[in-house]
Amino acid sequence: MKYSRGFWKICIVLLILAYIPIIGLPLFNSEKPYLAGLPLVWFYSVVWVILVFILLLLVYFIDRRIGGIFE
Repeated sequence: MKYSRGFWKICIVLLILAYIPIIGLPLFNSEKPYLAGLPLVWFYSVVWVILVFILLLLVYFIDRRIGGIFE
């Protein structure tokens, strides 16, 4: 099945967003400030695990809606 350019653009943007946590982790690597009872680096990691999960779900549902490889 051939995908449209719009589909690939959306998927590429979502997958690039999924790699932002790796780039930003050194900026938040400190244990003193706490958010929600967690050190900042743990809070940052937990938030990004949840966001990456949501981004990957979006890619999955977009692909499924157009009858892609996950059908």
